[in-house]
Amino acid sequence: MCSSPAVSTYPRLGERQGATAVARWWQLFHLSPCSRLYVQGWQHQAQGQLVGAQRAFQELLGMGREIGHQGWMIAAEQAIAALSKMAINTSNADHQPLTPQDIEAAEQCNRAAVLHTQGDWQAAIQAYQQVLSFATQAGHRLAMGRCLNGLGLIYFDQQQFARAETRFRAAIAVLEEVPVSHPRAIVHHNLGLAYYHQGQHQHAQTHFQAALELWQQNDDDCLGLALTLDYLGRVYAQQGDAWLALGSFEAAIDVLNDLSTDQDVRPDAAALLMQIANLCEQTRHFYLAIAYLQSALAIYQTLPFVAPEIVIWQRLSELYSKAGHPAIAGYYAQQVVQSRQY
Repeated sequence: MCSSPAVSTYPRLGERQGATAVARWWQLFHLSPCSRLYVQGWQHQAQGQLVGAQRAFQELLGMGREIGHQGWMIAAEQAIAALSKMAINTSNADHQPLTPQDIEAAEQCNRAAVLHTQGDWQAAIQAYQQVLSFATQAGHRLAMGRCLNGLGLIYFDQQQFARAETRFRAAIAVLEEVPVSHPRAIVHHNLGLAYYHQGQHQHAQTHFQAALELWQQNDDDCLGLALTLDYLGRVYAQQGDAWLALGSFEAAIDVLNDLSTDQDVRPDAAALLMQIANLCEQTRHFYLAIAYLQSALAIYQTLPFVAPEIVIWQRLSELYSKAGHPAIAGYYAQQVVQSRQY
């Protein structure tokens, strides 16, 4: 079973079609719930794996700053301070020992990402460029990749997709020699998005598939895998491959169903079900579209916020009419009228 990151900036599935659907992807690298990171860090320390512990606590510190949780920030800082007094070597082949320069670069990247989240794009660009200059001189490929990805996300949010594409491609080139798969999966996904929003669906498919292969090398980031499957389905739909699209969407739902209870993914699942219903309607599989809409409605009705019931009722009315059931169509149309009177 996959664990579920609890970061609020995680890209959501389904109905968010615009450029802002991407959010801040790089902040998801090796991030999971704060408590899990804290336990993981001390488990590494107990096994003599100082580098793994440092990385876990450093990521915890970044997450604490991002969500504004003073308690986790203090806990992470204290743990990092305690570990800095130890001189334990590690044989973990996937990680290189952290230096003070590594930690400083990570903190500067975090600050740039926060500026981006706050909408201060120019300040975020300047912050990323400063870290990129240092990282390039020092040969820190992971920091270089993170900066290039961050710059690409800023241009993506500005809907300058060609400029975003250039940064994402540069990030992929830099990260080719980085042994861990998460950073490359994230940037391949983002590059796929840049191509998708430029209407270059074949290129988008290539990079979504590359991201998919990288996500599958590590089952620790199911939401990333689900999001890539979702967008791959959209590409198939744009290319007219309805059944491939449906298979990709269904696979995304299966991934969401496998998520642990750390994060509520019901809104994501409901939005994705509505998207599948759209595809079924376009291919004139009206009964299948009705089934998916009914499933989405059932999920929305379990959520604490107001569900888009009127929209779903209206669509159900239209679908039942197309399927040749005017009486049922009339029932849902009446639901719409009655709800609008209140």
